[in-house]
Amino acid sequence: MTPAAGAVEQWRNYQTEMLTPDRQRQRLAGLDEASEGFKLLPALDARCADLRVRKVKYSAFIQGSSDIDAALISDCNATLTDEEHAAALNTFMMFFGDVMTGDEAVARLKAAPAGRPHAMLPLAHRV
Repeated sequence: MTPAAGAVEQWRNYQTEMLTPDRQRQRLAGLDEASEGFKLLPALDARCADLRVRKVKYSAFIQGSSDIDAALISDCNATLTDEEHAAALNTFMMFFGDVMTGDEAVARLKAAPAGRPHAMLPLAHRV
């Protein structure tokens, strides 16, 4: 069995201290690239040109879990209250990636090298 690269190293305490040996085997089997849970669903209509990101933590947005840079657009999503909205933005900013406005994202995408919009320069965190 070959679990997704980095899963045990990235989640060592969780994998070895919080799971029983049987549950650890089941979990790692689910992370194996040959398992059904690792495969894309046929209904997704994935194409060869689509970007594919391999992740080794519960979220591809956590630093070091994938090769993507994450940004959340603060004025392009909403919650039921301003407090919930601020809490969601702050949580994302603390644990996952940058928070920026839609105008800031568009400006950075326009300034990115041709064909590489994901190569946007880091932006200071702010809400």
